[in-house]
Amino acid sequence: MQSQRPTPTQLRVFSLLALCYAGLTLALLPWSHSPGPRLPQVIAATNGCIAIADACTAALLGREFMREGRSSLLLLASAYAFSGVMALVHLSVFPGAVLAERLFGTAQTTAWVFIFWRLGTGVLLLATVLAARRSPLPLAPGARARWLGAAWVATLAASGAVAFAAATLGITVVDGTHFTGPNLALIILYEVLCGTSLAFIWRARAFDDLLFLWLSLVLVASMSDQLLGTLSGAQYTIGWHAAKASSAISACLLLVCWLSSMTSDEREGALGGYAAYGAACGVVLGALLLRWFVTPWAGLAYPFATLFGAIAIAVWIGGWRPALLAAMLGYVGAVVYFVEPIGHFSPRGAANGFGTAMFWASAALIIGLGEAMRRARDRYRASEELFRQSQEGALQGFALLEARRDAAGGIAELRIRYVNPAGAGRTRNRPEDLVGRSLNEVFPGAEAVGLAPMLREVIETGRPADREVHYEAAGIDRWYRHLAVRIGDGAGTSYVDVTHTKRLEAQLRQRAADLQRADANKGRFLALLSHELRNPLAPLANGLALLGMGGDAELAARTRAMMQRQIHHMSRLIDDLLDLSRIDQGKLQLQRQRIALEAALRSAIETARPSIEQKGHRLELRLAEEPLHVDADPVRLSQVVANLLHNAAKFTPAGGTIELSAGREADHAVVRVHDDGIGFAAGDEERIFEMFVQLDESRGNAGGGLGLGLTLVRSLVGMHGGEVRASSPGIGKGAVFSFRLPLAQPAPAEVPPREAPAHDPAGRRVLVVDDNRDAADTLAEILRLHGFDARAAYDGAGALRLARERAPQVAFLDLDMPGMKGIELAQRLRALVGAELRLGALTGLGSKADIDATRAAGFHAHLTKPAAVDEVIAFASAAGHPAAVSPVAD
Repeated sequence: MQSQRPTPTQLRVFSLLALCYAGLTLALLPWSHSPGPRLPQVIAATNGCIAIADACTAALLGREFMREGRSSLLLLASAYAFSGVMALVHLSVFPGAVLAERLFGTAQTTAWVFIFWRLGTGVLLLATVLAARRSPLPLAPGARARWLGAAWVATLAASGAVAFAAATLGITVVDGTHFTGPNLALIILYEVLCGTSLAFIWRARAFDDLLFLWLSLVLVASMSDQLLGTLSGAQYTIGWHAAKASSAISACLLLVCWLSSMTSDEREGALGGYAAYGAACGVVLGALLLRWFVTPWAGLAYPFATLFGAIAIAVWIGGWRPALLAAMLGYVGAVVYFVEPIGHFSPRGAANGFGTAMFWASAALIIGLGEAMRRARDRYRASEELFRQSQEGALQGFALLEARRDAAGGIAELRIRYVNPAGAGRTRNRPEDLVGRSLNEVFPGAEAVGLAPMLREVIETGRPADREVHYEAAGIDRWYRHLAVRIGDGAGTSYVDVTHTKRLEAQLRQRAADLQRADANKGRFLALLSHELRNPLAPLANGLALLGMGGDAELAARTRAMMQRQIHHMSRLIDDLLDLSRIDQGKLQLQRQRIALEAALRSAIETARPSIEQKGHRLELRLAEEPLHVDADPVRLSQVVANLLHNAAKFTPAGGTIELSAGREADHAVVRVHDDGIGFAAGDEERIFEMFVQLDESRGNAGGGLGLGLTLVRSLVGMHGGEVRASSPGIGKGAVFSFRLPLAQPAPAEVPPREAPAHDPAGRRVLVVDDNRDAADTLAEILRLHGFDARAAYDGAGALRLARERAPQVAFLDLDMPGMKGIELAQRLRALVGAELRLGALTGLGSKADIDATRAAGFHAHLTKPAAVDEVIAFASAAGHPAAVSPVAD
């Protein structure tokens, strides 16, 4: 029997037996001083019973120590081995028990052996209890065998030392048949040891271990019989005889209880079988002793009366074979001692008697019924163990509940009969802490969430139920799926935590809604993109027509300015799309440095000024009195503010006011853009930052655009470690957009960079290569109008041919051309012309990977289409080492 928790039935049996022992002790106390028969042979029966029972118990405990390695089992095995050996030693020195004279020692030896027997056992039991909660010894099976062997040797050595001490001590502890003061004091010490052991078992909650539950019962019985024998005051009194009988019974108690708790496989093993036969012998000896004890009152009538209980116990703990042995030994013992002539075995008269026939008939009936009950018990225990193992190893919780009904027959409450560890763990409790408690006490929200009504319906109707419930009480916020069926007048329910699944379902629903919204946004975006890209095409086409018609210089200048605005608008649309794509892919890198916030704000104002002035807005700038510095990418920070200003200008009616302010709040810099435009409705504070979102219900078509500016603002501010917010009193009442960034210390003063000297473009040879003929021809014409000697090629082969005819000094190359790509062409041109050739990438490819590729290939600049004419002219005009040219553009 490995360490296991006691069942409620075993706890009830323990309580009943403990009460019986205490009650019998109290009942016999008034007659404990009364003289009884002077029969030293009673020691032979009691000590023989004790020796057999303790030897079997010690052997089983040794086996359990070999299995589990618990030091408490080794100490308990030593305690029972010591008790068994001392029972035999005491038997050998008690005059008349077996031998006419004691085997060794003096008149006081018998008493001293008994005292040392009791005290040694008490000390070992206390040590056992103290070691009960320690971890198993980390020993291999071979090492455990050595420890057990050493314990047996130490036990025998201690027994020999105790016998020697008892034989040599001269202190009087028995005066004739009466106990002296020292005797009583030492027995009281034994009672204290047993009481302390009981207290430690209770305090350490060792009752949770079935072995220590039965051990506590043994301690109660031992304290009771020793108290009874001591208070009797002398040997051969009624109390003394009762104590001896009780000692024999209590010696068998742990063995009997333990064997009854063992599985059938354990009992049928070799050691379990021997223990069952030993227990049967011990029980029979105890029954004969009990019959001997009542002889003064019952005489020699009913010689077999006490044997039937012993046979029932034997069959219950070991089966029909140990029970048959018990019946045979009991029959012989009863005939010898309780059937005339006393002291002789003569079956002649008994065999022909009605009593003998009734004895064997009754014994057969008890054995047959007991064997059937034992097998039924084993089957039930096996099925219960299988159920327990399946449930205790289960991942889902499981509980059995019983219905407590009121006087009208309705279900008043549901109480927990069983819950597995997984189920108890859901409430952060142990299973034994929940058994017997009300469902509403364990789960205060059971009524509110519908669990208790569901279980009552299952019990009343018998229909199974499957329901998911959401607990939000007693510190629990989880979803559980309950499957319940009726079991007797109760219900069994298994439940599993589906919180993760419910959260995934919620996330899936949210993602589906997000995808649906994104799909709708995408549809609106594509329609809007088509509209926004077509809008600049109409004025561009009209402008080209006007320029073709001629006209005065003022008209041509206005037309060119209009066309430049439309091209700038298209460029912003495309740049916003590219920036968001880079952020989404994690490819946008910030070039952070310590900058003055005011410089970034003024740069943003210059960028957004055309949009503000176009509608006649008034811009008010309010800056903090103290200079504010932040760690930021100056280009991207200026882009954030410019986008907010563009947004304010777009959605503010002509002639409105836009306020840009910056100040300190604690350790953050806060920038606000406040307009008196059309605003937005409450609840749109977060949605307004979503990609492609247009709040049509409040904005109408007032602003146009792709709905990317604010999304880009939130992404860039987040990359800087800040946060952005939007608020509005309502539609038509304006809006405030603000963002916060951590403040930084001012940067050290920097020496302004020395400007690269301008160079005369006259005669500088420039090669323009682009598979788009119009792009190549128009750029070459612009360069020629600025004084360069520019030529155009439309593929790699043509570019190499022109380079052989006249080596260029500057080359603008498109990267993504059919056939020979721009990077390969650059390598071949450099090999043909030389390292002094200045290379500029002029392409629609503007990702970080494209820029890194051109830098690695030796290009001096990376210009994305459509490039500003000023940038092209500046690059073509620069001369000398590449370090003197403009940095590669993003």
